[in-house]
Amino acid sequence: MSESRYNRQMLVEGIGEAGQRRIHKARVAVVGVGALGCAISDQLVRAGVRSIRLIDDDVAEISNLQRQVLINENDVRQRTPKALAAADKLRMANSEVEVEALVQRFTSENAKELLSEIDFVFDGTDNFETRYLLNQICFDLGLPWFFGGVLGMSGLSFPVLPGGPCLQCAIGPRLADDQVPTTSERGVLSSIVATIASIEVVRALRTMAGDPPPPNLIVVDYQRESFRVIEIECDASCPVCGASRA
Repeated sequence: MSESRYNRQMLVEGIGEAGQRRIHKARVAVVGVGALGCAISDQLVRAGVRSIRLIDDDVAEISNLQRQVLINENDVRQRTPKALAAADKLRMANSEVEVEALVQRFTSENAKELLSEIDFVFDGTDNFETRYLLNQICFDLGLPWFFGGVLGMSGLSFPVLPGGPCLQCAIGPRLADDQVPTTSERGVLSSIVATIASIEVVRALRTMAGDPPPPNLIVVDYQRESFRVIEIECDASCPVCGASRA
C-alpha cells in the first residue's frame, strides 16, 4: 500500500493509518454498474480497497454517457459490457486494486456465489427487485451492504449493517414494479447520482475504518434544496430480519 497515494485520505479524522490499512483489506462487490455503480466504483478504487468485483450483464448505450462516469463513446460504439468497460478505467486509476468484472445478471440462483469472499456490498442497481434480493441475501450471509437510489433530482441512501435494521425496516415491503417510477420515465441528473454514490461510499469507508454510521435513511432533494436524516429502528415484524430478534 502506497502511503503517499492515500496521504490526504489518511489525514481525515476517523481514517488515519490504521483506518487506511483496514480499507486496503476490504473486498467489495458492486451490484449494477450503471450510474450509481460507476460513481461508487470509481471512489472505492481511488480510496484503495483491496479488491472490487463488478457485477452487471448490460452493455453500454448512448443514453448512459450523460451520467455513467466510467462509460465513454468508444464503449458505446463497440457495445462493450458495462462491467468490462468500467473495469478497464478502474485499473488505470489504481493498479494496486484487483478489479474483477463479471458480465452476469444478479439473481436468486447465483447471488451467494457472486458474493463469495466479499466483505462489503454496494447497491448500484436501478430496480427494487434486485435490491430486496440483496437485502435478503446479505442478511443471510451477514454482509454489510449500502443501499442507494436516485430519480430526477432526488435520492435515498441507507446503510444495512449486521444486527441493525434492514432495507425493509427502512422503506417497507417491496412495491409492484408498475408502482415504482423509473429514470426512463422521470429522468435523473448526474449531480444527484454523484451525491448518493458519495454518501454510500463515505458510510462504507467509515465502517471499514471501524466507525460505522448510525442507521439513518438520508433523503436528498435538490428540487426543494432539502437534506433529511430519518432515524430507522428495527421492525420486530420484519419478515427479513425480525425473526432474528424474537
